[in-house]
Amino acid sequence: MSAASYIGRIGGLAVALGVGAAIFSGQGVANATPASDDSSQNGGDTQGGGTTTTNDTVKPRPRKIDLKLPTLADVGGRHLTGPISASQTTAAIPNQIAETKKRVADAIQNAADHTVVRSTRPLTDRPAARTDRADAPTSPHDDSGNGAAPTTNVVANQFVNTATAVKDWVASSQAVAGRSAVTTQTVSTPLWTPPRIVTPPGTVSAPSTITRATTPLAVALNIANPLAGGAPGTPAGVDSPFALILAGAARREIGIESLTSQAVLAPTATSLIYDPTISLVNGVISGDNTANHEDGVIYLVASQPSGGGKVFLDPQGNFTYLPDFSSVQDRSQTETFGVVVAQPTPFVATLLGLPLFGAIYQPTFAILYSTPGVGAAMAPLIGPSLVTEETIAVQQYAPGEQPVAFTVMIASPVDGALISTNYFPAYSVAADPTGNTTAPTVLNGPGLASAGNIDPNAPSTVDGLVPGINFLREAGYNVVTWDPRGEFASGGVLQLDSPEFEGRDVVGIIDWVVDNADFTHPAFDNDSETDNNPSAVPGDDTDPAIGMVGGSYGGGIQFATAINDRRIDVIVPGIAWNSLEDALYPREAFKTSYASLLLLSLVASGARINPQLYTGIITGDALGVLTPSQIALLRRSGPFDFIDQIDTPTMFIQGTVDVLFPLDQALTNAATIGTPAEDIRMIWYCGGHGVCLTEDADQLADQEVRLRENTIDFLGNYLLGQDNEIPKFQFVDQNGQWYTSDLIPTDTGFYTGGTPIVASQADGGRLFFTVFTRGSGPQTLAGSPQSLGLAAPAPEENSITVPIQADVPVGESTTVVGAPTLSFDYSGVGLTRHVFAQIVDKKTGLVVGNIVTPVPVTLDGTDQHVDIAMENIVWTYTNTGDPATSNVDDLELQITGTATPYASNFAYGVIDISNVTISLPTPGVAANVEPEVTAALMAV
Repeated sequence: MSAASYIGRIGGLAVALGVGAAIFSGQGVANATPASDDSSQNGGDTQGGGTTTTNDTVKPRPRKIDLKLPTLADVGGRHLTGPISASQTTAAIPNQIAETKKRVADAIQNAADHTVVRSTRPLTDRPAARTDRADAPTSPHDDSGNGAAPTTNVVANQFVNTATAVKDWVASSQAVAGRSAVTTQTVSTPLWTPPRIVTPPGTVSAPSTITRATTPLAVALNIANPLAGGAPGTPAGVDSPFALILAGAARREIGIESLTSQAVLAPTATSLIYDPTISLVNGVISGDNTANHEDGVIYLVASQPSGGGKVFLDPQGNFTYLPDFSSVQDRSQTETFGVVVAQPTPFVATLLGLPLFGAIYQPTFAILYSTPGVGAAMAPLIGPSLVTEETIAVQQYAPGEQPVAFTVMIASPVDGALISTNYFPAYSVAADPTGNTTAPTVLNGPGLASAGNIDPNAPSTVDGLVPGINFLREAGYNVVTWDPRGEFASGGVLQLDSPEFEGRDVVGIIDWVVDNADFTHPAFDNDSETDNNPSAVPGDDTDPAIGMVGGSYGGGIQFATAINDRRIDVIVPGIAWNSLEDALYPREAFKTSYASLLLLSLVASGARINPQLYTGIITGDALGVLTPSQIALLRRSGPFDFIDQIDTPTMFIQGTVDVLFPLDQALTNAATIGTPAEDIRMIWYCGGHGVCLTEDADQLADQEVRLRENTIDFLGNYLLGQDNEIPKFQFVDQNGQWYTSDLIPTDTGFYTGGTPIVASQADGGRLFFTVFTRGSGPQTLAGSPQSLGLAAPAPEENSITVPIQADVPVGESTTVVGAPTLSFDYSGVGLTRHVFAQIVDKKTGLVVGNIVTPVPVTLDGTDQHVDIAMENIVWTYTNTGDPATSNVDDLELQITGTATPYASNFAYGVIDISNVTISLPTPGVAANVEPEVTAALMAV
């Protein structure tokens, strides 16, 4: 299909997915810079880790201790350190906005002075592994004699990378101070610094330079007509254009006279009631809805708590309430929130039942149902409703020092932006009414366009990847979640997990937790902490025991935090990235599908977005290229330039069907991180930024349990002094069969002795292609949602094919693990700069790994040759002796001219391809790859 029609198809598919696309315009590096790191201020550099030191020497990491519920420090009112006059508050906000604008402007001008051009590193090469680690190879397949080492002489860039901004930051005194475990003196971080807020979180208007939209219709209008000045003003209480459409429909349907009819104003369903039983459940104030309603009744949040707290409402009408921290300090204070009980019409029920848009429409209907007069007037169209209010005082359910979950606004040490943070006590802490029990803390970051998790009962987040709050608390951890800067209730402007911004925001959260904790009860009085962390200092009680979990955007923030703060003891980054450049612009092919979806998800969620995001996405979608400054910004938003300076124990979890951050992103991180090999683990599971189409519901449920147990065990080894055995490498194949290995693919010896599966074909063929001809994708099989299907490939008839048959003895299996290598000769003419390669399972009609590889080509009429490493895959060949069940001849290579994940307006050309060779790597003996014994294997 054409790029224009393709982009039109994805225009409305805004979904809350993992990590954002940062593609900006070419006017310098469009990124703010943190405040000066002049160490002379305040007698020394105290920005990074909340401590002070007299030099830049990295001190040994202090001994870790556990935290208990923060004590009730003197804080008056809502989010205020003390009484503040109205005039002071009024002046603080515009002054802070002006100061922030000035900082951003200065930073942009300063960044524009840097000349940023591309690296000479061939784009098919991964960054070289660390040479100071005995187990690190020079390339992922650098094993002599196995025949699987890829050749990397593809089209090389002629630019030189001089983008040293991130490295300069990491080397600065601020960053060094954050990574230094200083034992001299802790510096108290004020709870609140300007700007102050005088209204509940999330209601402060963003600066006029920040673009935000809050409804699907508004998003569509803005995209369709970017020059429009916005929709007309709406009546008070109805801030959605969609609400106006519904109001108009109701007006036409029932007539003006009916609007004042008593029959319309009175609900037709008199059985609508809401009377929950409220109690403290494991430290969380919860409401149990015991009402028996008819089928079709829904529950929506009409208004968040009046004092700044938060409420989560599940589909059955049960709620969990997080009071504002000030309401925990003065537990006699009350907060009131509203709940809508409605019986929607089939029309509304259909909209709310849409798998992708239902959650987006809920706030709109909550407004319609709860707005006085509007809900009753529109009842014939949207259904009858009841609005109730719940007023809660913490002391009624959690008196005295009883630990209780709460929410709090924490000032970022970067620019004072308020970060909305949520605290849940561990079950062991919640069970002690005196508040004297301690526990380690786990920070759980959300995915992009997702708020910090406040549902304490969800079994998992990020589609089964991250353990739910309840499992972490049950395992003995306090849990902290938060809304990242620029999203939902947090202030500031989103910077895509920048170490200078989002990373230091989390440092501020840690500072707040530490400064409000009681260190009189150290958790580790034995030697287990010292044994697990040789750099720990016995007897030092200034460093908390802290770990991090999270997926996608919540995975990337772990690297940005670890480089700033050595108080992080262990991280479990799920489906994270090494380089946004390689992820969104691999081999200079722009991922139009996912980049567009990510931007739309941010806009639809109302994120505070730099307007230049639009320019970059339009450039990439329309022209298929990014400017050097846009590329430089992508490099700043990830661990690419600093991961070798992180030595935190790490378990990488990556998806075998991840079309945004493929397996190679985790492999690159593992090969270059400074963490000792014995403290690294890796799991490849069927999931990620994509859809697993090869496992059934039971297999996916078992996989979720596996990921949860491994995560909690890994945390326990470094936070609780446990000694859980976790395989070095775990991965799953297309059959749902799990394997373990003593090595990961980046370790020397993983492929040594392995016999690659090689296929070749001298006669290739000729491809003609345009933007109007079919290509790979979209994936339309059942179970693949349209939005993600557009970003996934599919088998294509208009392709050059090469069978890949494996010579496997009867009764045996061979497993492919890693990146196939592809080479071919070609010549051609055209505008396109890429063709696309994929491996297809002919029996199932699926592309292996749901992923396609862009192959750079030069179609200038001359003879050319290309060698390239394709995306990593896992596949098991099995020869049962029965052609119906064997799959030794099921795979084939396909080379096609276009692919919907990389839709381009310049996909025109003709290419002759010959002498095609593909090699699929298999592990060697040293890898010790073994299938886990399952009931199915035992039956065989």
